[in-house]
Amino acid sequence: MKMLLYSDLHLGTNRMADEAFVNTINWINQVADEEHCTEILNLGDTLDCKGGRTKVISPKDSSLLNCVDLSRHIMLRGNHERSQEGDLILSFKCKHPVIDAEVMFDNCLLLPYGAKLPHDFPKRYRCIFGHCDYKGAKFDNGHMDEHDTKALNGIQYDMLFLGHYHVRQTPAKNVLCIGAVQSRILSPSEEKVGVTIIDTETLQYNFIENPYGEINVKPQIWSEKSEDERELDYKEFKENRLHIKDSLTKIANSDDLLAKFCHDKGLSNRIIECILYGEVD
Repeated sequence: MKMLLYSDLHLGTNRMADEAFVNTINWINQVADEEHCTEILNLGDTLDCKGGRTKVISPKDSSLLNCVDLSRHIMLRGNHERSQEGDLILSFKCKHPVIDAEVMFDNCLLLPYGAKLPHDFPKRYRCIFGHCDYKGAKFDNGHMDEHDTKALNGIQYDMLFLGHYHVRQTPAKNVLCIGAVQSRILSPSEEKVGVTIIDTETLQYNFIENPYGEINVKPQIWSEKSEDERELDYKEFKENRLHIKDSLTKIANSDDLLAKFCHDKGLSNRIIECILYGEVD
């Protein structure tokens, strides 16, 4: 089976302009036709909604989603689409929203963010397509993920394809982080953005660059400074973040309670992510 994979649009942030979103989705549909792909699979974080644990889709973003054709797209939930009010991707007019682990495509596993594998699921798969943590993978800013996904413990696979990480990379021989499809914030990496075409029978895959892509979108929180000044700012930010995290962890008593502690103290979801993971969008 031939599939088109893409991920991490982050509609709702400054990295994703309205026109670029519409052009990118239209381009994805065109590439899928040209490459004779049977399926189009989105590996999560289509949205980047504000509101902490009670995220909502803004009227403008909802209108944009209605302007594009997602009827062929199978869409996984990412970490930015989880909300106490329900899974936001359930409102998408797509082929199939994935909010729980599912086995599809001849022994391939779909693993959305936060999903757990039922005990009766197989322990070996041809491919796993997911939006989850992988220890050793790197974020935009070069920060290396130190977390693993418990759902993958004891699970074997020939190939693991991941969203979540915006820089295209291979942290292990049989692991490919496909990277963001349209844009990435300022990063040490010069990797391009685009889609991945995969044949699940041969496990051969190739990358196609997005002509509407941008790889050095400047975060809103950064001022007009030279590259050297930004590097010094980021180094100081990392040191301060680690100090804050250590201090808050002691107060909250454990890493598991840290996010809840931050939320109870009124910190925004974006600030919590910066403290925990160093992600600056």
